[in-house]
Amino acid sequence: MEEIKAGSTVQLKSGGPNMTVDEMTGTGPVYARCSWMPTAMFSRRAGKSSTVFDVELLKVVSQDE
Repeated sequence: MEEIKAGSTVQLKSGGPNMTVDEMTGTGPVYARCSWMPTAMFSRRAGKSSTVFDVELLKVVSQDE
């Protein structure tokens, strides 16, 4: 499995939009701050959204997905 790092394109293992990892934090549990552009399916807000996820919840996706 490809390592998750800043700049990686990721998705929640349970599904959802493709996101870009902006930064990594933590030394025990590792977290990734991810950002994405919401679509009408996920949010009615315009503009970029971001939040922090435990990397165990994420998988790396190819740019083609």
